[in-house]
Amino acid sequence: MKKFYHSIFDIDEINTGRQFEFDMAKAMILLCLPFIHLVIQLCSDASLEGGLPYLFDTIIGGPLAAPVFMFAMGFGMNYARKRNPRHYVMHAVGIGIAGIILNVFRFLIPMLIGYFTTKNYDYYLEPLPGRMLTSDIFQFAFFALIIIAIFIKFNVSKKVMILIGIVFLLIGNIPVLIGQPANDIDTGNYVLNMLLGYIIPTEDHTRTIFSDFPVVSWLIMPISGYVFGSQLLKIKNKDKFYAIFSPICLVASIIYFYFGIKFEHGMFGEGQNCYYHIRIEDALICIVAAIAVLGIYHFLGKILPMRIKGWIEVLSKALTPFYCVHWVFVIVISQLFLFNFGAPHGDFSKVGKVDFVSIGWVMFIGVCIDIVGIAIAVNWKKYRARKSFGFNK
Repeated sequence: MKKFYHSIFDIDEINTGRQFEFDMAKAMILLCLPFIHLVIQLCSDASLEGGLPYLFDTIIGGPLAAPVFMFAMGFGMNYARKRNPRHYVMHAVGIGIAGIILNVFRFLIPMLIGYFTTKNYDYYLEPLPGRMLTSDIFQFAFFALIIIAIFIKFNVSKKVMILIGIVFLLIGNIPVLIGQPANDIDTGNYVLNMLLGYIIPTEDHTRTIFSDFPVVSWLIMPISGYVFGSQLLKIKNKDKFYAIFSPICLVASIIYFYFGIKFEHGMFGEGQNCYYHIRIEDALICIVAAIAVLGIYHFLGKILPMRIKGWIEVLSKALTPFYCVHWVFVIVISQLFLFNFGAPHGDFSKVGKVDFVSIGWVMFIGVCIDIVGIAIAVNWKKYRARKSFGFNK
């Protein structure tokens, strides 16, 4: 066993530099984001049960989007230019501030415009506090990076990190483990539900989710990515590693996805909390699926032209600004323009089998957001790079 290990890994950190499979994983998430969020905003609940809407909402937008992003986030901590707890905390603070700014531009400003042009209080103002305080991926990243930075500061071993992640996951699953139908807690107080929702799964009696990515449920993903990345630094034979482990992970993922979809189990079940308040088995298969797709991307990197690989790297670096830009476009287009400045439609009152626009138009709008959003995000990154080196006068 030891001989097999040393045939793949070295004792020193030799695999430094950019890792193409992670660049491609983030680039693929970037390209899919507009389609994932547009189908949620524009397609009826009935349409989300099959076809392209189901693909983007439940499969790509489920185990292959946010979990892979979280895994990559933890992985990237090993490849950061400054690998120390202080740097990680400062990075977390920056992400937290970006999350606040994003909510201002994607929720506060559009919703206020919608209200003042329509006077539709129930549609625009009533849900606004919940939207502004939502525990989205940036809020989760803020807490997760700080927690992992604390682990590193106090020299917590990687085995203990994984154990803590599993314990947190168990805590997040207490409602289901004691027999409740879903992983959520209702404190009976709106504000308390919102605040606790950053840490534990909360939901009120109307089934309104207050915690999209609670820390206890999802911390295992960036921890696993961090541990995986720490081992990848020492890898000397990536071909052998991925050739052995990725097919196993891929087969396991396909089997789980097949039966999960067929029997509507866990994250493939009905309702939002089946995904956001993730179950133990779903979280573990998300880690397995992440390793599976990384192996696929690794071997794709061996046959793709250098020009395409260069663009994939550019897209990977632009993921964070693109995430912000695409959300603003999605909300402004769906909540203001397509809904005729305040018609009582949207994800708060979707009923029946009527889509607001056809899936063809959803795909077209998604492509447009990709093109414009990528242009803005890439140029923003270039501007920030020039500013960092003092070139902007």
